[in-house]
Amino acid sequence: MRTNFFEQMAGLQINGNLQINIQANDIGTLTVAVLLVNANPKITQGKSIPPMLLKGTPQELDEGFFGQIWYTPPKETDLFFSDSLGIPSGKTKIPALLWKATKERLQVFALKGKAKPNGDTPLYYAPLFNLSQDGSVCMGTVSINIDRQTHLEQFMAQWETYFFNSYFTHTLGSHRHCKGNLVQLWQEQVGTGREFPQNELIKNGKTIKDLIR
Repeated sequence: MRTNFFEQMAGLQINGNLQINIQANDIGTLTVAVLLVNANPKITQGKSIPPMLLKGTPQELDEGFFGQIWYTPPKETDLFFSDSLGIPSGKTKIPALLWKATKERLQVFALKGKAKPNGDTPLYYAPLFNLSQDGSVCMGTVSINIDRQTHLEQFMAQWETYFFNSYFTHTLGSHRHCKGNLVQLWQEQVGTGREFPQNELIKNGKTIKDLIR
């Protein structure tokens, strides 16, 4: 995946000065210290703001630091379910989703409401199948082929296509995916045109900030 460093830094909408220090170690790894100095001293006065420290090989840091996070608002989309679930495939309305991905791994979370999220926005378990408690998606037999030169927009579009074009087959983990019965939820949603019931969402105890720490 092409890094597009400056495009991504601009997309962070940084309010202040971002200072990045990189030190090469003897064993082929890098230590990266990232510190945000806010442009408004009144905001940070009297507060200690420690830098974010990252360690790893150049490849690990590239895929970790520049792993993409984006969101999609509530929408209607096609969902495909395996016959064993007893849920008809078809168009249905889903909640807003928060996506985090590298070129090899995808995590998906739900968001409540329609407002554009920020760092303090709470995350909810995505009320979908094939998802573990940490949001990791089991892609089954889907062949993931995302080139390192893929542009950001293509990268996001490819992951969304992989996700929505695959079949939902099973639940993962011991956590509750929604307040009610997950199978019954989608049996009553698919093909009805009804808005997704926001009261079914369950918080996972994290915010968007937790994904980038």
